[in-house]
Amino acid sequence: MLLKEYMNNKIGKNMTSKDVMVIGDTIIDHSIYGKAVGLSLETPTMKGVYSYEEYQYGGAANVVNNLLALQKGVVFVTCASYSKYGDMIRKWSDPRLDIVCLDSEKENLVKSRYWLSRGDSYYKVMQLNRGDSALVSETQHEKILSIIKNNNPKLVVLVDYRGGMFDNPMQVKKIIDACVKEKIKVISSSQTSDKGSRHEYFKNSSLICMNKQEALEINPSFEINEAQMVALSCLLNSKICVTLGSDGAVYYDEKQMTIHPSPIVDVVDTCGAGDSFLAALCSSPKELNIKFSNEWAAQSVTSRSRVPVAVQLE
Repeated sequence: MLLKEYMNNKIGKNMTSKDVMVIGDTIIDHSIYGKAVGLSLETPTMKGVYSYEEYQYGGAANVVNNLLALQKGVVFVTCASYSKYGDMIRKWSDPRLDIVCLDSEKENLVKSRYWLSRGDSYYKVMQLNRGDSALVSETQHEKILSIIKNNNPKLVVLVDYRGGMFDNPMQVKKIIDACVKEKIKVISSSQTSDKGSRHEYFKNSSLICMNKQEALEINPSFEINEAQMVALSCLLNSKICVTLGSDGAVYYDEKQMTIHPSPIVDVVDTCGAGDSFLAALCSSPKELNIKFSNEWAAQSVTSRSRVPVAVQLE
């Protein structure tokens, strides 16, 4: 079935008021675009002329953005500072979205990417990151547990971008245990950093989604075969989905392994493809349509710009 046909058939028919709760770290993606005009005379550095810039929701917020595009009602729990970047989160408005911002004294993570165009191509010449981890206090953790209990969503999605919300493994365990007790499905993902993998924090989730590099961080000898997928599943006590970029995804449901190829597309920018895949996977947890998730993620890499944040910085 083509992506457009799937959307026409599915969107809106299974939606309740707020059927997905996303808990995770927000990243503000800042893109600066310019036109290459040559090399600097002083140093061998690319020189460009400024064109425009935009701000977009990244990290767990990009998962939310994709879920909203898929017509899902979302409760989003995230940390937000009292600053111009935190305000971008606090002022996010959508009729399908409820945001619960946990106050943070730390600045939200911002990733500034600099792009220069030459002809029909864009080149990312630099990326600068700023911000700090926003740790969740015990009081805020209890608030998260209360929100889960009071909302009783069909699905809780834990999106760990190493921004501080899941730094305490006992807090993560309590969130998953609370969901298991209430019979709420939990789908988790955790980005690997220079400190290695911490997917073990998310043991006992209904499903853990990761990319191949993250699987290799857990097991350096990881290969795409059933024995390895069984081993990952047993280690994390969860169903496992491993995304393979342009090769699609492999899924193990604790009974059998299936490989799902990705459609061939013209790739412009792969940033955020994993978020798009995860959101599509979470948009229909009862039927877990990996074919559609691959199609949605493939569509996301055909354009550099996602939906820009409406709030403009002063």
